[in-house]
Amino acid sequence: MDEDKKENLDSQNETEGTEKTNEEEVVDTESEETEGESKPKYTDNEKKLYARMKTAEADAKLAKDQLAKSKTSEKPAPVGDIDKLLDAKLEKRELESLDLSDELKKEIQTYAKVQGVSIRKALTSEYVTFLKEKEEKKQRAEDASLGSNRKGTTKKDYSEMKATDFDMTTPEGRKEFDAYRADMRKKLG
Repeated sequence: MDEDKKENLDSQNETEGTEKTNEEEVVDTESEETEGESKPKYTDNEKKLYARMKTAEADAKLAKDQLAKSKTSEKPAPVGDIDKLLDAKLEKRELESLDLSDELKKEIQTYAKVQGVSIRKALTSEYVTFLKEKEEKKQRAEDASLGSNRKGTTKKDYSEMKATDFDMTTPEGRKEFDAYRADMRKKLG
């Protein structure tokens, strides 16, 4: 009896289209097939499950069709796009290799993008050369100003020191004493 039931369900799957999804259509197909055969009546739960199965099959078929369409519609990137990407990467690398501040690099990049020129042409433009000169002047001004980072080294004046001024218990003290003795020998001849 179970095999007959499975066989009937299989035959229904083969004859029915996947578009029939609601319960009424399922009942209609069952009544058509039951005229010639004697088959058991299906419960409401079985009918709901059958309708649900049909909707799932329809959704699966639709998804498979959409996947097939999307695979065929995907085209490799045109050669022009690849060339543009490659040019952009090379220009970025060239810009990074320049010995300029990050602010100036950003300014050059935006200038090149706005003007629609390459980085090399942007570097030779009057605007960018003006920015470079301005940055160089700023750098020179910073270098010329006296800051706390500029420490000058001065020699100690050993002429007013005595041999007892050095701490002979530490290596630094002994080095200072040796320097004192060398300075005294130079002065005395």
